[in-house]
Amino acid sequence: MTTGIYNKNKKLYMMRYLSLFCTALVLLLFVLPTEGLADERPYLTCDPRDSGIGPTGVTVCDEGGTPVLLNTLPSITDVTWPADGILNDSADFQIRSCGNQSCNYATHFTLHSANWTDADPSSKEINIPSELVTGTFTQKNNGDNRPFAINSACGNQQNFPHGNCPFRGAGLLQDVDHIGGTDNIKIPDHNICEGCVDFKLDFSVDLNKLIDEGKISQPGVNTLRLRFRIDQSAGSINPNGGGDNDSNQERDIIIPVQLTVPDKLQISGLRDIFFTEKSSVENGYYFNEHNFCVYRFGAGSFTINANSRNVNSGGSGFKLLGPSNKPLGYKMSIKQKGDWIEYKEGLAVGLGEWQGGCPPVAENPNGDTNMALKIEIDQTEAKNATTGAYSDTMTLTVGPN
Repeated sequence: MTTGIYNKNKKLYMMRYLSLFCTALVLLLFVLPTEGLADERPYLTCDPRDSGIGPTGVTVCDEGGTPVLLNTLPSITDVTWPADGILNDSADFQIRSCGNQSCNYATHFTLHSANWTDADPSSKEINIPSELVTGTFTQKNNGDNRPFAINSACGNQQNFPHGNCPFRGAGLLQDVDHIGGTDNIKIPDHNICEGCVDFKLDFSVDLNKLIDEGKISQPGVNTLRLRFRIDQSAGSINPNGGGDNDSNQERDIIIPVQLTVPDKLQISGLRDIFFTEKSSVENGYYFNEHNFCVYRFGAGSFTINANSRNVNSGGSGFKLLGPSNKPLGYKMSIKQKGDWIEYKEGLAVGLGEWQGGCPPVAENPNGDTNMALKIEIDQTEAKNATTGAYSDTMTLTVGPN
């Protein structure tokens, strides 16, 4: 009996202790939100407080809500060259547009193309001219959209909705009954619109035109830069009339695109070459000249390697083989400009001035050429050769220099 009473009292003592402990926890829970009241509003995605320079009226963030630095969104990476040369891609980002004093009230705005005025010819980054870009800006929460190419300013249009400023901003002031004591002015019910910060740009760029204009000239990873402008209305939707001219900001945003450009080489226009005893003669040699085309992406330099089917172990020249494999020597030379370069078996020649500026086959209906090949056969040796047909197959291989 004594043990039982002892246990019961012990349980009662522990319950009192736990009750006191729980009471202390409750008091702490009341203290924590009291400290939070010093902050006038909760954290919001793409919050202007995180921009580093305070509320500016226009805050731009990546898709996750982190403010961007130097007006440049994160790069679109690992983009490969499309088969037709037309790049189709998209970028997701956030924009908070509001009055620039406190960001309490939303400000309508538009998005449109922006021209480059500060292009650096020596820069490795390629600025895409706005006229080569087509696309659509879309405000995700409501589907409102705007073509990329339209370049029209918002102007002072504070009423919603309106044509020149189709996108809703996102203010920070929460809904309350009145503002300014007895002014009896209600905050507009579309001032708080957190979904309004989410945007997407679907865009298309004709890369072929960038090549034609010489902007893309090297294989490998090229950084393209697309530019657009955020253009605010002159004033926010502040119902007190304090929104006049509290906005009206312009901000240009850059989207980098990391594009991998393949190295393309192509040789075309080669055909069979025939000789007879009536062929042209120069300096004691029958000769025949033939033009062909070498294309390299960006008109880059190249080499040409020559290999004969009738390999000459002596390495002194090429040979035609005739009846009973009797040989008949010949010379092969190639040039683009300047002097002829005579080839030997396995020789790879590519001078600095050999540039692959000839069009690729698909874009060369007129058969333009940029290289010349000459075959020469010693006239005396040919006349003394056994009667019959002599032939060889020469393979020319083009490679990057």
